[in-house]
Amino acid sequence: MPQSAHAQERSGPVVPVWGDGWFPFAFTVDLAPDALYRVEISQRAYVVFRDRQGAWRALHDACPHRLARLSDGELVDGQVRCLYHGWRFDGDGACRHIPQLAAGQQIPAAACVPAAAVREQQGMLWLRHDDSDPSPAPAAVPRIAALDDPTCRTIDFAIDLPYGHEFLIENVLDYAHIHVAHAGVRGGGQAALAGPIAFDLGPVTAAGFTAGLGPRAGGGVDDAAERGANRVPARVQFLAPGLVHYWSDFAAVGAPQRIAGLLLFAVPLGPGRCRLLYRAYGNGWSWRDRLRPRFLEHGHQCRLLEQDMAVVQGQAASIASMQESLAQRWLPLGSSDVLVLAYRRWLERFDHERSDFVGLQRRGPDSHRPQENVTPDRFWLHVRHCASCRAAMSAARWARALGLAGTLVLIALAAVTSGGWRYALAGTGVLAAMLVASADLLLCRLAGRRASLFQDPCQDLVR
Repeated sequence: MPQSAHAQERSGPVVPVWGDGWFPFAFTVDLAPDALYRVEISQRAYVVFRDRQGAWRALHDACPHRLARLSDGELVDGQVRCLYHGWRFDGDGACRHIPQLAAGQQIPAAACVPAAAVREQQGMLWLRHDDSDPSPAPAAVPRIAALDDPTCRTIDFAIDLPYGHEFLIENVLDYAHIHVAHAGVRGGGQAALAGPIAFDLGPVTAAGFTAGLGPRAGGGVDDAAERGANRVPARVQFLAPGLVHYWSDFAAVGAPQRIAGLLLFAVPLGPGRCRLLYRAYGNGWSWRDRLRPRFLEHGHQCRLLEQDMAVVQGQAASIASMQESLAQRWLPLGSSDVLVLAYRRWLERFDHERSDFVGLQRRGPDSHRPQENVTPDRFWLHVRHCASCRAAMSAARWARALGLAGTLVLIALAAVTSGGWRYALAGTGVLAAMLVASADLLLCRLAGRRASLFQDPCQDLVR
C-alpha cells in the first residue's frame, strides 16, 4: 500500500464513519443513471436507483408479492418494475401499479417496500443502514475537507474480497507488511526498507484511535531519505468501525498547501465477505499519474490485494479453527504490530456485541465459523463493479475480434497478391496480429484469466 499523506488541520473534525448507520458502497463514477444496483450490507440487501428527479433512492431488495429480487427487474420512468409479475414501486417504496388487479380493485396497503436513505457526497454513495428513520442525516456522513480543494485529484477503486471486513482493516493497518509482501510492486514497498517502526499511539476510544508512525532510528532502514531531516511526518487514523485514513503532515515541514492522503473504507457484505473502497487523494501527482488511464491504475491495485488474499484467507481460517485466544497464540512485536493490537483491543471493548468478533482475549460465539477457501477471479471481484474496467474490457474484446479478422483477411490477400502490395499487406497483417496480442494481454489483466488466440477469455463474463 502506498504511503499516504494529508495535513490534519486541513481535514477538520471527522465523525465515526458508521456512527449513525451510514455505509459507503460505491463511487458515483461507476454507476449508470438508468440502472438498478443490488447492494448488500451486513447480510441485508437493497436495490439502489435514480428516481424521476435524478435523486438516488434505495429500497429493500424484495418484492412484497412473492419476495423476488427487485434488483433483477428494470427501471421504468424512475420506478422499479419487478421482473416476476410487473409490480412497480416508486422511490419511497409505495406500490404504484399491479397488472393483475381486477377492475376497481385497490392496491393493498401492505404492498409497499421499506426504504432506506441514500446520500451522494464527494463522489461516493452512502446508504443509511437504519430502518427506523429513512430520512437523511447529513451530519452523520463523514466529509474530508481536503477533497473539496479545487486542486485535489483522486484515484478511486473498489473491490470485493473473500474475507471478513475486520481482517481487511487489520491488513491495511499492518504497515509492517508493505515492504515484505509487496516488495518491488509499484505502489508497494522495497524489501531493503523493512525494519522496526516507531509508533506514537493515542488513546483507543469508541470512535477509534490515531497514531504517528515512521522508521525507528537504527532499525536497518538504509535509505537516507527515509530518515532525513525533512521527512514528512506520517499519521494514521482508524475511525470506527470501518475507515482507515493515512496522511502526512506537510504543514510540519513548511508546505501547508500540499495535500495527499489515502482513505480505505471496509464495508461488511456478509460472513467472510467485504468490500474495499479505496481513495487516494492529493494535489502533487506527477504527469504520468495524471495521464494514466483509470483501468491501468486499477490493475496495480488488484495485484496488491491479490498478493494479500491467500495470506489473509489462511489467517482467517486458522483463527476460526483455533480454540485459544489471540493473546495465547500470537507473538506480536512492539516495533511492528502496535496498530493491529490496538484494533483487536478496540473490537474486544467496543464491538463485542457482534457474534463473530475476535478480540485479543475474548471472541464471539460465531467466531469459529469455517472460512471458505474461495478465490474468485479479478472480474468477479472488481471489473464487474467498475465502469472504467468494463469499458476497457469491451474495447479490448472488439479490438481483439477486429484484429483477428483483419489478420486472417490480410494474410489471405497477401498470399494471392504479387509485388510490393504483398509486402504491404503482410506487414499490415503483422500489425493486426500485434493488436490481437495486445488485446489478449489486456483481457488477461482485466479478467484474471488466460487468453488464447481463438477463444475469448471473457466470453462467459460479459453479456
